[in-house]
Amino acid sequence: RKTHARTPNMSTVSNANPDAVATPPSVAKMNAVANATNDDAPWWQNIKQPRVSLHTDPVWGLKVSKTVDVKGLPGNEAHATSVTVGALADYASKTVHTFAKLEREIGEPGKVAVDVTGVELQKKFEVGEGLLATDVSLGLGVQWDGKPYINFDAMPRSNALKAVGATAAIHNGRSLDVRPCRPLFANVSIESPISLYRDGTELNLQSHGLIAAVNLPRSEINVAKK
Repeated sequence: RKTHARTPNMSTVSNANPDAVATPPSVAKMNAVANATNDDAPWWQNIKQPRVSLHTDPVWGLKVSKTVDVKGLPGNEAHATSVTVGALADYASKTVHTFAKLEREIGEPGKVAVDVTGVELQKKFEVGEGLLATDVSLGLGVQWDGKPYINFDAMPRSNALKAVGATAAIHNGRSLDVRPCRPLFANVSIESPISLYRDGTELNLQSHGLIAAVNLPRSEINVAKK
């Protein structure tokens, strides 16, 4: 699993006006529903210029990770096993978070992932053809406290379907959370988590900070007995 930006408080301070506070997405959704009920005109007919804002608790961090391929395990000839370890240092909160994950390909069923959260069986597949082609990711897991869970994600391949999904989410007052990543060097990139949501006829584009990600060169170890 990827480490995500902290978003405990969605209130924001506008870049254009330091005293202006953007409406949190949860409140914005209620406002959007209320406005749709009380106003006959569709919200997009009176849409305002998007407000750009910065999260009140942004992340200014450095993430370093390293992946090691493990060779020589029993039954590991055809399916790869890897271990990823890393840390995320946040300058704003003066904290450091560490993470570790073990992954093993098991063929047709998919991949098993183990981390501090629990154990998860992950399967990726494609449904539909042409314009309807969609990449689906399904995860069935159990937390270490015994609670089962399901992760489901579907991403259309066509830009047209992506636009339809984004428009539907904005219309329903949901927040669109994306994590653009821009490569700088071979193993260095910049991540900038952002959210887009609607409050009535106003769109709010919120930045959660910047994270410099350093992926150390991948290596391998052989644990086979000689």
